[in-house]
Amino acid sequence: RASSREDFSDLSSNSIVVLDEFHYMGQKGRGSVWEECVIFNPPHCQIVGLSATLPNARRLCAWMESVTGRKSVLIEAGGKRPVPTFYLFATKRHMAPLFRDESAGPGSPRGLLGLRGDGEAANPPLLKGNKKKKKKKGFVPSQLQGIGQNVMPSGLDLHPTLQTAQERQMASIERRVQRIVERESYDDYDGYKKGSAISPREQRRMRESMLKAELRKSVPSIHSLVSRLESK
Repeated sequence: RASSREDFSDLSSNSIVVLDEFHYMGQKGRGSVWEECVIFNPPHCQIVGLSATLPNARRLCAWMESVTGRKSVLIEAGGKRPVPTFYLFATKRHMAPLFRDESAGPGSPRGLLGLRGDGEAANPPLLKGNKKKKKKKGFVPSQLQGIGQNVMPSGLDLHPTLQTAQERQMASIERRVQRIVERESYDDYDGYKKGSAISPREQRRMRESMLKAELRKSVPSIHSLVSRLESK
């Protein structure tokens, strides 16, 4: 804000200024800062504003032309993201899709699989398998229940690879907790087990603490993460 329109030393070597989440211009407080970024942008810098939720794009485009004196071009993606989003979950050991349907998720090619009207609706028989079963009178298959409602498609469930890893991790933590409980419950003098000295609440806190520690240890480095993404 302290910079004048004639002092562009900080941007002298830049030819393009990219403003992501351009719709923030309409928010109170931060919106004025975004406006100043456009108004005081030096003439040699091209502005690229990115947004997926901009309701008045044409009006904003006309405003930019009026304050900068330069032609503004509105490029619309036609209802789909120019670059689709894919969700992955990475650890030091592996990288796997986050959802059961690898092309599902907000902004992904298949969207939310029809949930809340977003994306392609999954074929109901494919939600739980292709096997045809004889229907009982008055029986509604589980994969057909709630069709047309805001039910969670099975394609948005956790990917089986991650589900298995999570179950193994929780089983390992549970064994560790139980060993601690048994050790604290054993009476060395009489040689028999007494009542647990660790309350259920303390056991729950132990599980949460162990899980957080395991998650911290499993975070991959930026270098290994980039290498895995480049190899895909």
